[in-house]
Amino acid sequence: MFKYIFTFITIFTISLSFAQNKAQRLEITKDYDQKELAKMVNEFDEIQTNQLKEVRKLAVINNWPLTYTDADGTFYALKKLSKANKPIYYKTHNVNAAKSTRAKWLHNGGGLGLNIEGQGMIAHVWDGGLARATHNEFTDGGGNPTRIVEGDPGEPTHEHATHVTGTIIAYGSSASAKGMAPKATAKSFDWFGDITECTIEAANGMIISNHSYGADIAVLDDWMIGAYTMESRAWDRIMYQAPYYLMVCSAGNDGNDNSSNAEPLDGNSSFDKLYEASTSKNNLVVANGYDLSINSDGEVVGSINLDSSSSEGPTDDYRVKPDITGNGTSVYSCTDASDSSYASWYGTSMASPNVAGSVLLLQQLYNEQNGNFMYSSTARGLALHNASDGGMVGPDARYGWGYMNTKKAAECILNSGSTAEVREFVLEDGDSYSFQVTADGNNPLLASICWTDKHSNNINTGPNANTFLPVLESDLDLRLTKGASTYMPWKLTGVNSNAKGDNIVDNFERVDIDGASGVYTLTVSHKGTLAEPQRYSLILTGITSTNIGIEDNEILNYKVWPNPNNGIFNIYVEGNGKVSVTISNILGGIIHKTDYTNTNSYVKQINIENIAKGMYLVSVMKNGKKSTNKLLIE
Repeated sequence: MFKYIFTFITIFTISLSFAQNKAQRLEITKDYDQKELAKMVNEFDEIQTNQLKEVRKLAVINNWPLTYTDADGTFYALKKLSKANKPIYYKTHNVNAAKSTRAKWLHNGGGLGLNIEGQGMIAHVWDGGLARATHNEFTDGGGNPTRIVEGDPGEPTHEHATHVTGTIIAYGSSASAKGMAPKATAKSFDWFGDITECTIEAANGMIISNHSYGADIAVLDDWMIGAYTMESRAWDRIMYQAPYYLMVCSAGNDGNDNSSNAEPLDGNSSFDKLYEASTSKNNLVVANGYDLSINSDGEVVGSINLDSSSSEGPTDDYRVKPDITGNGTSVYSCTDASDSSYASWYGTSMASPNVAGSVLLLQQLYNEQNGNFMYSSTARGLALHNASDGGMVGPDARYGWGYMNTKKAAECILNSGSTAEVREFVLEDGDSYSFQVTADGNNPLLASICWTDKHSNNINTGPNANTFLPVLESDLDLRLTKGASTYMPWKLTGVNSNAKGDNIVDNFERVDIDGASGVYTLTVSHKGTLAEPQRYSLILTGITSTNIGIEDNEILNYKVWPNPNNGIFNIYVEGNGKVSVTISNILGGIIHKTDYTNTNSYVKQINIENIAKGMYLVSVMKNGKKSTNKLLIE
């Protein structure tokens, strides 16, 4: 535990030296509840440390190996115990990726007129060991110092970790091995203490991590497969507390295993093979697709096919999982045998970094266009909104929403405000939000909302399998209407079926209208009660215009900071105009409201005498735009 407490205090200074400057990290984390994140670090560390001590103690008694590699080259390491005290081993998910996901279109000379190659960005990688930092692919191509930072210094390197990390950041010393973000930096960790370490890194500005591993499905209890478990919840909890952070993980390679789960969902043994992190709500879970044939316009020529080994979903509440497909078949990348060794591997282990590196490029592009990074819900929404459909029409439990299309996602960012919209909003309890959108008459009209949902307490702890426990906390709804017609979002209706209707389980909703023309009304609302104001991301394509103007609830460019020892709140809002400030306690009871006329660079100071210690909600509205922060008075 002391290792992580010390790291949590010091890592902010250490990590700034290699990527994403101090100002960017401060901007990312300025609204994070650091006390809650520190509490989570200690909680997760205690759980994971005790799990490892217990299983290693029993390993000595039962003569269980701590690690081994099977005949297929898959690496296994003993990680924890099941409830029945069976050993649970984690394994690596493996046995022209940038072309298939169209990440290369963002590169210098790639076709979009950009030079987005990961400059100044950092990918975090947890794996079976560390990446070989001295490999030629991890320099800048000129023999300069490595772009690998060891998150667990002194731990051994591993071929799988090196291959995965190369898929993200390899420079291209060997042209066929060039990664998605060839000028980015990577921070490399082994998988022991992953949840704890991710909390620390997220608290200090991490935006992307890759995890190409998971438990051995053959030793899991049946109830765990497809279930929302304590581990699923832990990952959601981190992403909810650090809303810029997105975890990307592999779906697994159990697609051909139709016997390990004796109680599959809907009784269909070809589905229901996800578990732990891959049943979380807020991450991107990646399936393994074959390489694609792409034409000069970036469009798929021929069919999109999934490798039969790729693990199928969905979750027990019929959420769309996996989320998306990446290229994980015959991916050529570096290995740790030497500083110039390479190999072609396949598996969701390779598909996951393919997607993670692509999303890292989208974050870089968004920051260059807007002067700030996007929320993870926006990044996730861009990936799912723009995916190239595979399998059945619409989402399914094999391909997710389809094959990653980084080019189209980038075009969304570049065209936002004209032929596309990429916006971040906040919805308060009892509110709904509507505006008009005009279809372009040529392309399908696609509208999506995506949000980072609060971790749920509806966890399955066994022993019953396939209990339908809805885990959505904020149930937002997206509708498009025209005249008497209402257009609904996609949802799964079974393990191998989908439809359009009211979606009560997914925290991504997409409405597709083929042959759209004319003006539609888009409405975002919610069911039930929102415990807290819910930030969400909106993405639109196939449009010529919208009437989204300044009188909406888009997140403001503003800052609020309290004096931690009394009730003084300092409010800064950019620009001139009338401002309303409402301060409430955490239960929603209003304790102060004030209106004033703002001028640029003016800081309004609000003093609430005899304020009690605790958490408060500060809502700021200007010209119809509204946003809410949680602030602590100590």
